[in-house]
Amino acid sequence: MPAIAGKKMRRYNPRLHLPTEPAPMLEDIREKKTNRITYLLVIIAGIGMLFIGVPYFNHGGETNIATVNGQEVPLRAYQEQYRDIQQQQPDLSETDLKQRAVRSLVERTLFQQQALNSRYRLPDSALYRIIKEQFGNDENYQQWLKSRGISAETYQQSVRSDQSIASYYSALQAAGGENNPLYQHYLQSAAQERGYTLYTIPRAPIAAAINVNDSALQKHYEAHGERYATPETVDINYTIYDIADLPVSDEQIAKARAASERRGGRYLIIDDAKAASDAAAAIKDGRKTFADYWQDIQNKTLAGESGELALAAKGKGTSPELDEALFALAKPGDVSPLIDSEYGKILVELGNIETGNRSDEELRRLAASENETAYTEHANQAFDAAQNGKGLAAITGITGGQTQSLSAITADSDAAPWLHEPKIQAQLFGAQALPDNKVGEPVEIGPQRTLFFTVSKREKPQPRPFADVRAQVETDYRNEQANTTLHERGDALKQALAESPEKAAALASEYQAKSETVAPANRYTTQNPLVLELFNQSARISSLDTPDGDLLVARLDSVRDGDPAQLPEPVRQTLTQAWQMQAISGVYKSMGDWLYRQAKISVNEEALQR
Repeated sequence: MPAIAGKKMRRYNPRLHLPTEPAPMLEDIREKKTNRITYLLVIIAGIGMLFIGVPYFNHGGETNIATVNGQEVPLRAYQEQYRDIQQQQPDLSETDLKQRAVRSLVERTLFQQQALNSRYRLPDSALYRIIKEQFGNDENYQQWLKSRGISAETYQQSVRSDQSIASYYSALQAAGGENNPLYQHYLQSAAQERGYTLYTIPRAPIAAAINVNDSALQKHYEAHGERYATPETVDINYTIYDIADLPVSDEQIAKARAASERRGGRYLIIDDAKAASDAAAAIKDGRKTFADYWQDIQNKTLAGESGELALAAKGKGTSPELDEALFALAKPGDVSPLIDSEYGKILVELGNIETGNRSDEELRRLAASENETAYTEHANQAFDAAQNGKGLAAITGITGGQTQSLSAITADSDAAPWLHEPKIQAQLFGAQALPDNKVGEPVEIGPQRTLFFTVSKREKPQPRPFADVRAQVETDYRNEQANTTLHERGDALKQALAESPEKAAALASEYQAKSETVAPANRYTTQNPLVLELFNQSARISSLDTPDGDLLVARLDSVRDGDPAQLPEPVRQTLTQAWQMQAISGVYKSMGDWLYRQAKISVNEEALQR
């Protein structure tokens, strides 16, 4: 069976890493040239869950965790769901994890049943389009199915079920659509325009006027001693196991350099077989050029198709045949021999060659990726050694790496970029920081790059003499005292604004407040970030602390309906997506609760306790 000219299958979640679309012209050709294999491909393959989760398949004799309206849910699906929830919410108790995993699987099954009972069925043509976008050829399909022990019929049905569910619930959500009055009100609220009068009361004059003496400062120093102590420091020893450090040959590097190259070009499909052979011979002999035949097809004096081949790496092109032909050509302008493909008779001309300009380090890392199996094996061994209390010497004995050191590291140190990784910070300076000379939990600080480390010395914070930090103590003391006065003035000004403009003007002058009138604007057109924050407050007179320590008192002068049509298009799109997500979440929640109450559900408590 000829290969499908399409995208290569990737080992990625299709919801997160969709392959790029092919050139539009060639996509049109696919529609015309591949109808003969459409339904055969539909029979032998499918795609994964696109809507509620990864599909599960119940193999014979497998233990079930639950039965939902007679449909069995395998224990394996529960275990996968349990791990997913645990990763997302690591603080949940064991009991909560189990309950949520079971409930999630039961609701997912109920959604499937409800959607399929709606009698919506994914058309064959739509199923084929989905298949085309996910896999490269028939061999890939068969290997994928075989590797998972899934029959083609079972997997095809799963695809139909998943897509039917997606379409069914999308239809439920879209029932209201953009004509929904609540949606229109939502947009109108977003476009609402407000005008303000702003009064900024400065902190600096208040802080400067605070009376200070050594006795008051000493008391402040003693009350907040932790502020003025030396920072906690650690000395660490570490080793980084990096796949790029694995030995690579010159041949591997050369292969990596070739793999980093991208090529593009043009193609011609000549419908008549003899005309195609004659064209290939004429181009080879120099009697005519590829451009001549390109123009003939453009002028419709020769029956066929022409189009562009977008830049792509070797093995990532539109189809294996075209890809192989393009990378077999020596230089731009060269033309391939005639290719007998599923599209018909094709000629390919090499256009641009993009080398990528990868550095030697990048090429070494790319070449070392071939050693992924060895890297993973050694990384797992090193991880086990760390978990079993072995030291860095044992770990470097496995990885072949070197031990390095960093001294006097604080929580803010920039000695290495990975020091700011949350998992590393927690082990160095968290509430349950590592004890000395114990290897910490390994941390992946990059793709196939793992850090193993230990604390060799820890210095706890030590008090600094008052004399050494007196200036900082005085600044903090003045600001703390000024903060009280600042907010008292803010409260007084808010009260005056509510009573009379004259009284408010007098207090604003007394407090050296800067006043500003802000013309009506919505939250997406205002240029003042403080006004944007004020949109979150509904009171007519409000206040907020500014980033530089002053106090802003705001009076809402006007509120008027905005025109949703005047919102910037990216904003409208974002708001629409947010509305749809909110609306569909509500549909799922209410529908899920209703289905759960109506269903016949039994849970295998014995399996749940394993």
